[in-house]
Amino acid sequence: DKVAYADMSEFDKWALLRLEEVRQKVTDAYENYEFHMLYHAIHNFCTVDLSSIYLDVMKDTMYAESKNDVARRSAQTAMYEILKTLVAMVSPVLSFTAEEVWKYMPKEEGMRESVMLQDWPQGHPEHFNQELADKWNQLLDLRTSVQKALELARQDKTIGHPLDASVTVYAEGAAFDALNALGEEGLA
Repeated sequence: DKVAYADMSEFDKWALLRLEEVRQKVTDAYENYEFHMLYHAIHNFCTVDLSSIYLDVMKDTMYAESKNDVARRSAQTAMYEILKTLVAMVSPVLSFTAEEVWKYMPKEEGMRESVMLQDWPQGHPEHFNQELADKWNQLLDLRTSVQKALELARQDKTIGHPLDASVTVYAEGAAFDALNALGEEGLA
């Protein structure tokens, strides 16, 4: 039950935007035989964008929402697209690993049985949205600042654990608008 791109949450769209940027970098790196560049692009995407940001934020949605909830299905759709694209992008250099992952993935119409027979992931120009990128970069910068402040408070033993803290953010202008658009649940 994939969710159409237009119906996806903004954060899932941000993840697909980042995936599209990585797909372009990796494609260029393969075409120019710059294998170290594709390694760094994929590694950075997986460790920073996915692990430290996207999956960290989305785990509550994945665990707590019902299986038919639109927010959960939106996240699942984004994660599936990310997996499908990443596996295809690493297949030339991690062929056996990519093939094993591909074997266990649910197949959509048009997907081949082997990743080695699959076409290279096509670009999605609709995923490029500079306004969305700017908004989420600003929100993620704010998130980083809050995390640093919480870590300092934890080190000073002002708080025991960051989840024990209550944070008040004073913002104005574009930062206020971006935070306000998230709503109370998006800020939790």
